[in-house]
Amino acid sequence: MNIDDYIVHCETVSGLNKDEILSKLDEHQFCIIRGLVKPAELQKGMALLHAYVEETDDRACTGERPDEVRDYFMKMSIGQGNHSGHDINRGRFLR
Repeated sequence: MNIDDYIVHCETVSGLNKDEILSKLDEHQFCIIRGLVKPAELQKGMALLHAYVEETDDRACTGERPDEVRDYFMKMSIGQGNHSGHDINRGRFLR
């Protein structure tokens, strides 16, 4: 397995080559797109997310009491899953 066989390099969404991506998906069932998000942009976004989570008193779960569930609900959803019989497929960011 050569990881380079799965990678598409691109710096803009408009520059993405749809045929190249679809070809890699057909051949390997997944594709890695590199270059769209610059490390500095990602670090800035992560810092904003961390600040928001800290400001809203993030917890690992919603709590046990009904009022906690009603008053506090934060969830990040990435990747693939099934909800109420519907397949959900969202992009996944790996570090």
